[in-house]
Amino acid sequence: MELQEYISHYNANHTVHSEETPSNDSNLSKQSGVPFERAVFIDATWPQSRSIMAHSSVKYLPCITLQRRISYFWRHQKNSPRWFLATIEAIHQLLIEVDPLHDGRYDNLLFFFEFMYRKIHTLYSHDQLLSYKRKMNLSSVEAGDKGNVASQQSPEEQR
Repeated sequence: MELQEYISHYNANHTVHSEETPSNDSNLSKQSGVPFERAVFIDATWPQSRSIMAHSSVKYLPCITLQRRISYFWRHQKNSPRWFLATIEAIHQLLIEVDPLHDGRYDNLLFFFEFMYRKIHTLYSHDQLLSYKRKMNLSSVEAGDKGNVASQQSPEEQR
């Protein structure tokens, strides 16, 4: 389910009763229009994440699909397209999608990611890193979804 579809569904079906006394987290999520109090990210390789998602403790959690954007993660993962994000990239993307008026306030999350990106690219040529030779695999994307692939900017250009 796309994130915006999840938010629309949540807003249409969620009502707060006056006798409820939600937590501070709950109040914050309701004020900001965010349809959840917490998000779970699977921090693993893509093959590992599939088996983790099949585990009974997480398999029934609601799942969302983020807009596709090109990953700038420098570590190659075999058989994964360029839009499979590193965990911190996914967290950043979720926050941007949930808060379209973010004004760059979440960009500091990428500080260490950008630091390592620059370090790796100082030590190695961008053209020699296998990670950036991965295919986009856009042939599997529906024709209408191709517009969701973010422009190919490096982390420092995205700021």
